[in-house]
Amino acid sequence: MKGDSLRRQLAKAERFALQHGLELDTSLRDLGVSAYTGQHRKKGALSSFLGRIKAGEIAVGSWLIVENIDRLSRENAWDAFGMIREIVESGITIASLVDDMIYDLPRLQKSPQLFQTLHAVLTKGHRESADKADRLQEVWAEKRAGIMDGGRKKLTRQGPGWLYLNADDAREPLVGDWEFNEQAQIVRRAFA
Repeated sequence: MKGDSLRRQLAKAERFALQHGLELDTSLRDLGVSAYTGQHRKKGALSSFLGRIKAGEIAVGSWLIVENIDRLSRENAWDAFGMIREIVESGITIASLVDDMIYDLPRLQKSPQLFQTLHAVLTKGHRESADKADRLQEVWAEKRAGIMDGGRKKLTRQGPGWLYLNADDAREPLVGDWEFNEQAQIVRRAFA
């Protein structure tokens, strides 16, 4: 949301739709729902889209446009392919804009190479997300160890809305004490 990705993705989708004579519906967009944990299938726009497919509300012959097929799911390749299979078996075509790949049931059934490409992209996406999750776990473990070894380090600068971290040293912003800010009055009043 802080960058330019939404505008960029919409511009690509608009060009693709124009090129293929498709009417673009931008009402369903997932912003920040985890495709690695599978939450995107349980809540958010993809969940709604999948529900509408099952309810017969999405017409056979419709297209689902994604920037990259690995943005559709970062789950393991087996689970991700299961979802993609359900979509294409419902008569929906999936288009991946970054590589101009088009996935539909006839193409996937006829082309072992397309199936292998899909598997490779899904596997790569999952591996990238798993590596990122591993690195983040290491960072948080280091932060926790810093607190446990007797240092005054905090896990994060982000605290409750009524506190701020008064850093003792500008070079080490996570060393210092939590102090009340102007929001503390509101919290005191709420409790009173």
